Amino acid sequence: MTSGNGLVQAGAWHVGPPHDLEEDVSVLDMGALGRALRRRWWLVLLSAAAAVAIALGIVAGQPKVYASSTSLLFTATSDGDPSSDGELASQPDRYLRTQAELMLSAPVRDAAEASTGIEADYTVEPVFETDLLEVRAEAGTPERAATTANAVVDAYLAQRGDQSAAELEAATEELTSQIAAIDDEIAAIDGQLAAAAPAAATAEALSQQRAALINERLQLRVALARGESPAAAPQLSARIAQLDAEIAALDAELATGAASSAGTAGLDERRASLIDARGELRTRLDDWTVGSSLAADGARQLAPAEAHDTPVAPTPVRTVAFALAIGLVVGVVLALLTDRASPRVRTAKDLRRAVPEAPVLAEISARGTRRSRGDKAGAGPADQVRELRSALARAGDSGPPRRVQLTSASPGVNTAGLAADLASSFADIGLRALVVDANLRDPQLGAVLGLGRAPGLTELLRGERTVAEVVLAARDRPLGALPAGRPGPTAGELLGGGQLAALLAELADSCDVLVIDTPAVLDHADAAIVSLFVDTSLVATTPGRSTLHEVRAALDALGRVSARVGGLVLIDGPYELSAAPAPPGRAGAAAGDAPAASFTDVDRGAAPAI
Repeated sequence: MTSGNGLVQAGAWHVGPPHDLEEDVSVLDMGALGRALRRRWWLVLLSAAAAVAIALGIVAGQPKVYASSTSLLFTATSDGDPSSDGELASQPDRYLRTQAELMLSAPVRDAAEASTGIEADYTVEPVFETDLLEVRAEAGTPERAATTANAVVDAYLAQRGDQSAAELEAATEELTSQIAAIDDEIAAIDGQLAAAAPAAATAEALSQQRAALINERLQLRVALARGESPAAAPQLSARIAQLDAEIAALDAELATGAASSAGTAGLDERRASLIDARGELRTRLDDWTVGSSLAADGARQLAPAEAHDTPVAPTPVRTVAFALAIGLVVGVVLALLTDRASPRVRTAKDLRRAVPEAPVLAEISARGTRRSRGDKAGAGPADQVRELRSALARAGDSGPPRRVQLTSASPGVNTAGLAADLASSFADIGLRALVVDANLRDPQLGAVLGLGRAPGLTELLRGERTVAEVVLAARDRPLGALPAGRPGPTAGELLGGGQLAALLAELADSCDVLVIDTPAVLDHADAAIVSLFVDTSLVATTPGRSTLHEVRAALDALGRVSARVGGLVLIDGPYELSAAPAPPGRAGAAAGDAPAASFTDVDRGAAPAI
């Protein structure tokens, strides 16, 4: 909470803009994965090596397999052919799939195996957007693979040819029977026409006889008309009457012959049409016979399958690459699982057992509960922070250390809030305290104190601002704050420059206690760098957040740079978040505003008023 004069009191969080918790969780998860890989890289390497070894063993134990392929081209045969593949033109995909299934059928497989004595292991697939089928056979040698592929094609073509021959034979028999029926009908018509031929000759003779009678009758009528021989007139008249009777008889006979001739003409037309139909049938029969012998019933092999010396299996490179990828994934999972299975910090007792050489200076409880024998009943966070301040004062020979670093073993520990509370606690007893946010990669102090994105340590290290321009001072209290400033892509690298030591010395000269918040030790080298220029380093952790292994690793990392570790701090859960009261006439500090309610800019060009 905050006091009436706007100062931050120990144990209180003073927040600015709210955090994106989902983003924080994702960052922490990736950080946990990175730490697990750094600690257990050997497990990932071992898993990958084991997977590769197993893959090589499998490859070495597998027999070599060779493949050979050939293609069949399908074309439609002549129109009207009973064995023609009309479906190939109308539904080519369906037709090719049907033929592929026929090639995979037991009769074709058995025939191929019988002809070669080799077990047929093959596949048949249509070639995309073509009228081709690809036959691919596999065997233990290149020659056996090629022999199998060719045998399958030969067996299929033979079966297909047998089927086509049977269909052609049935169609030929039908056409032959039709031609024979036409021949019989033509023979019958020829018989009728032959029978009608004598009658035609008789009709011709009768016509000649009739003409002679008519001529004789004409002469007699002329003689009778002249009256040259009156005595012979009766004889002439009788003869003329006789001739009329004979001509009438001939006319009747000729009329009967004319009807018979009309029937004969119909037979001629029928005979001619039958001869044409017989010619068409004979032509179709000849075309089918020739087409079946030349086109092999619409399917032919483009080229025989050839033997290839390169095996298609096993594939060492692909198998090893796949095994390596699987091994790496399994190794990462194992590293993460084993890391998560490592015992986690739950209580101060866990810390004391795991790292007995590092004292647990304080247990900060957000709920103010009693956490250890030294806590007073009902002690709140502010009292616990004061106990931490007292522990630091007792640890020094002449009062509290001048420069105090607060860090953590792994991310997610609220060191920024604890740093602000500790500095405020020192200010409560009249010491000039300055809290510095040296977490340039992920600044948190600005949000805790409501400072927004005010210029700070980043600008100082770059030489863009002076101390007097960026340090913020609390009203009526010896408390100052130096935010991290505006982060940039290389902000975290600024701590490794030569300016940090001189800057911390300058800041320490302007105050009694300098409290510095830094990133987690295991995330970056920033915490180890800052530890070189402070009097003591405090490593904080939260129950369930860090493993005991991580705490030990963080202490070892600080020990490698000869850092002076003052002890451990256990922060039990987050503090209660509360907003500071706004100054008169202002509703509150919005995100990005600087300064916030508790701090104000110092006079430009003057030393910070802390």
